[in-house]
Amino acid sequence: KSQVDDKVAGYDAGVDDYLTKPVHPAELVAHIKALLGRSRARNSVVAAQAPAQKSHMVGVVACRGGLGVSSCVLNLATSYAQTYKTPVYAVELRPGQGTWALELGFNNQDGLSSLLQKQANEITTPLVDSSFFATNFGAKILLAPSEGANLDFANMAAKLSAIVKALSNLQGIVLLDIGTNFIPGFENICQNLQEMVILTEPQLVTVRRTD
Repeated sequence: KSQVDDKVAGYDAGVDDYLTKPVHPAELVAHIKALLGRSRARNSVVAAQAPAQKSHMVGVVACRGGLGVSSCVLNLATSYAQTYKTPVYAVELRPGQGTWALELGFNNQDGLSSLLQKQANEITTPLVDSSFFATNFGAKILLAPSEGANLDFANMAAKLSAIVKALSNLQGIVLLDIGTNFIPGFENICQNLQEMVILTEPQLVTVRRTD
């Protein structure tokens, strides 16, 4: 298809270049180099215009409890920490429902609880970073309290959103144990995610709730 109309139709369809056979190898290489050069230029412009965000944030959620969200996040954190040469942060973003401390044998549950005692405008990236502690499997973790008696649920959405926003400025991979979509400020939290992992099970009622 070497007619002008064919080429115009190709460009209208969105192609970046149009060559017809026979083509000289030198011409083919020249076209490829020009195409790659234009692609790099476009990527540079997009990178310059994109908002600064240092972390790659992944949220894990399920339609209900008991589907293994917490275990999934810990397993991902362990795998990423051992595979990639970048800091890995795992966050138990479930105030009053924390389980990691018990499962991992840690006594300190003050990480998320301490942050939630602050006002939303007081929650900064350095403060959040200092609330993590290192583990022997390579990732840093932020624990949530197992009880919510002393938590300020009235302002919880704004505070959790501030924490997630601060997490987006960390350098590395951030994994969020969100639990379910009933968490306060769920929609605002999702806006800061690059990826979301949704867990379900092969049961019709669970699949329908997930959908």
